[in-house]
Amino acid sequence: MTASFSETFRFTWSVPEAGFEWRKSAFDSDLHLVRANAERTTAHKRYKPLEEFPALHRIFAFVQEDEESIRRFANLYGNIGSRYGFPVLFLQFPPGMTDGTYGDATLQSWKAEIRAMRALVELWDAIKNQDLDKLKTVISWSENGAVGYKVTRAEGGVSVTLAHPDFEKDRSVLKRLRRGRVLKAARYALREEIDKKIESFPTTLHLVWARGREGGRYDPPPIPDHHLRMVLEPHDLLGAMWLQFAQSVVGPYELRQCAAPGCERYFQAGPGGTRSHAKTCCTACRKRLSRFNKRAKSLC
Repeated sequence: MTASFSETFRFTWSVPEAGFEWRKSAFDSDLHLVRANAERTTAHKRYKPLEEFPALHRIFAFVQEDEESIRRFANLYGNIGSRYGFPVLFLQFPPGMTDGTYGDATLQSWKAEIRAMRALVELWDAIKNQDLDKLKTVISWSENGAVGYKVTRAEGGVSVTLAHPDFEKDRSVLKRLRRGRVLKAARYALREEIDKKIESFPTTLHLVWARGREGGRYDPPPIPDHHLRMVLEPHDLLGAMWLQFAQSVVGPYELRQCAAPGCERYFQAGPGGTRSHAKTCCTACRKRLSRFNKRAKSLC
């Protein structure tokens, strides 16, 4: 049995009901995405992104890089975090604003983080689909036997040496990454990049009380009620999405997009989620897809 997101991570985020807006900063003359009506206290909606949206990292990766698309994402899921924040005194707010609201990421920062996520999501898709032509544009071997890759990070495109024969610690890796074996090399590159992103975001480890679980013939042994377990808690939405991405890479389940008309929600198919052959995210969507297929057949 595979642990669910709620068993592995604990993370709650909030979205202001007033939404967000772009405002210029007197400090750096750039656009910052900040809470709308920041001069007044507004209500917030709290939710659990990792449980409610198991493929939020994929949604983020394919957000269009324009002001309105980014603002729409933030209005639905919240800002990406406070690591880019500027004190409100640097932002051009109307007179009389006295609360402690912080400005958040700039437009350029949002675009850079979207591109970084998209590059690795597309790399992971190419690995799963065994798209060797795509992977050959990422992985390369030099004449001296070193293997490297090209990737887009938040700071821009970079070339990275994965393993070099001059370094003793890399020789065991090079034995596994024979020239031309782009699929395995791409897996190493993906692990390297996701690991770097996870390291860059603080995560807190907690001991929490959890409910028990009954055992079965084919299930793990029962666990007593009110037992302790460890959970990881990311500090912001961007860090949470990178943890979610990492979990999707190592998990035995598959993230699928619901096939029901009008629903584009992602869901987990396989261990820890729905049935492995499921095409829809819920019973209502399964029935809607069935009705749609019946109507389509009647028109043929």
